[in-house]
Amino acid sequence: MLTEHQYSTKSVRAIKLLYFLLYVGMAAWSTQFYAFLERDRALTGVQIGFIAAVQQVNNLIVLPIWGMICDRYGKRRIFLVLLAIAALLIEGFLYTGSFWFYLGFIILFTSLYNPLAALVDTFALEKNNQSVVHSSYGAMRLWASFGWAVSSFGTGFLIKQLGLSFGVIFPVTTIFFVLSWIVAFFSISKKHEVKTSKSPSFRTLFELLLNNKKLLLFFLFCFVYYIFNAPILNMINIYYSEICAKYYPELSEVDLNARIGFIVGLAFALQSFCELPFMLYANKIVERFGTKKVIFFTLFVAALRMFLYGMSSNPWFSVVVGSLHGVTLGLFWAAAIGYVHSLVPVDQCSTGQMLFNTFLALGTCLGNLVTGTMKDTISLQSGMQMNALLIVLLILGGILVNRYLKFNGKM
Repeated sequence: MLTEHQYSTKSVRAIKLLYFLLYVGMAAWSTQFYAFLERDRALTGVQIGFIAAVQQVNNLIVLPIWGMICDRYGKRRIFLVLLAIAALLIEGFLYTGSFWFYLGFIILFTSLYNPLAALVDTFALEKNNQSVVHSSYGAMRLWASFGWAVSSFGTGFLIKQLGLSFGVIFPVTTIFFVLSWIVAFFSISKKHEVKTSKSPSFRTLFELLLNNKKLLLFFLFCFVYYIFNAPILNMINIYYSEICAKYYPELSEVDLNARIGFIVGLAFALQSFCELPFMLYANKIVERFGTKKVIFFTLFVAALRMFLYGMSSNPWFSVVVGSLHGVTLGLFWAAAIGYVHSLVPVDQCSTGQMLFNTFLALGTCLGNLVTGTMKDTISLQSGMQMNALLIVLLILGGILVNRYLKFNGKM
């Protein structure tokens, strides 16, 4: 029989290890995926943007449904099933197909893959709420950032230094997904799971949103933000592909691909390492300044980051600019996830987190479509300068709306 201290230490270590392994697998494919489509499969910017958009759009139905199913039937069981299928299914991307093949396959794969990150967040948040556990969500979540950093650099190294094709990202992902499944099977307990009596239905979703105006407004605000923020998320590797092609015109196609793979891997690694301190101290920062001020600040830094990307002509300078990722994702995510968790009922924790991810996915979906169009027309650099201004306007609008609602006693 474990003491309370032993239980706390062992269970937190298990969550940290699961975060690390799972995000190594996630980063291995997602950081290089769009470069794989562009360089190995010769898809256009519009086609890649469309695939990136569809990758998110199926979340509008998939994530809320999976959230309700998890809250009703048990998060651990559903997580293990989805992770096992995703580990095998991802190898299908190695098939050399047309744009339509990758479009259809990304819909199938992400329908099962996309809930995984939100479910691990739910495990961590529930663990954080247990009285015997002395660790914050951010302290556990930073291991995801560490895993993402290690994987981003590692896959970039495999592509550049060993001369492997971008396709190596898929077997690497499978290996770490299998390891994640083993850790989850033996360490995640269903003993402390809180299940809801509400059946999965759209009525359940509408009731959760319409009965909680504060939650709905926050979701809508983040949805708009992610439209403008899309270029510095997964499609940032397309930006590096664009800027590297201009900066290294003398390189052959093979050497340019290797250079892009290495720089993209290094950029994602640096971004993830910069998340670590903000994940670790996110709770203290939020307690000191308040959730809303912290979130507005992260948006301002995102606008600055995007402006600098737009002005840069040197990929190495852009890699340094990526260090702001610690604020724009690390601090934003920790503050936003905690805020959502505080607003939803305990027995609908998974549903609340999945809904939040759904609104972000919808924003990212629209943003990816715009990003792909910008790549083929005005260039991503020019588009980022425009989006930086739009984010500043969003911040001002959010502050004004918040003050209006506070003045009228509605917040």
